[in-house]
Amino acid sequence: MVNNWFIVPQMHHPANLSTFPSKRRKNGFCGILRMAKAFYSITMKVSLNIALTVVAIILVVSFGYFILAGKSPAPVPPVQSQNTIASTKQLSEPITYDDPEYGFNLSLPASWKGYSVIKDEWIGTKITKNIDIPSEKGPLVSIRHPLWTKALPRQDIPVMVITIAQWDDLEKEKIHIGAAPINPMELDRNAKYVFALPARYNYAFLNGYDEVQKILAANPLKAF
Repeated sequence: MVNNWFIVPQMHHPANLSTFPSKRRKNGFCGILRMAKAFYSITMKVSLNIALTVVAIILVVSFGYFILAGKSPAPVPPVQSQNTIASTKQLSEPITYDDPEYGFNLSLPASWKGYSVIKDEWIGTKITKNIDIPSEKGPLVSIRHPLWTKALPRQDIPVMVITIAQWDDLEKEKIHIGAAPINPMELDRNAKYVFALPARYNYAFLNGYDEVQKILAANPLKAF
């Protein structure tokens, strides 16, 4: 008969006791893994957000740069002193040759500043029975470019000064001026003189002949 009041507690087998530390180690390792996975996930999200933010900033800055590059501010003109402005104006303004003796003036480009005046005479012939007899003459005023030299001559601006009577004889073919078969070209006139351009004056094609043509095309000679 077994006494109920005396119960010997059941002793666990040593093998069962050894399982408790193993389970704790396993559970601890799994917790560490879960924490590491959670930390990695958070880190990746933060890194992705930072990367996206950096990319967005780069795009905004690049877009703004190209907009500003396409709309660069207008350059600020340099400040010029009154003396500089006056000098520039003087260099660009045309100049005028005045001839009070015969009564005309001639407008010239600013590049002709320092010109010289060459006074000569033209010779005309009187036509009598198909014989040309030198009988007429008059002033020939030539305006010469400042760069003219003997080694490198330039085209002059020649102005023939012809009296009204001489011009009438010229038109009536009583006299002839020059070797060309055409008469001089009238530029302007006053009460005493006709100012004319010699026929074929530029057939030598000297330097600057085209510039002289442009000057004369603007009707620069005015009589008074």
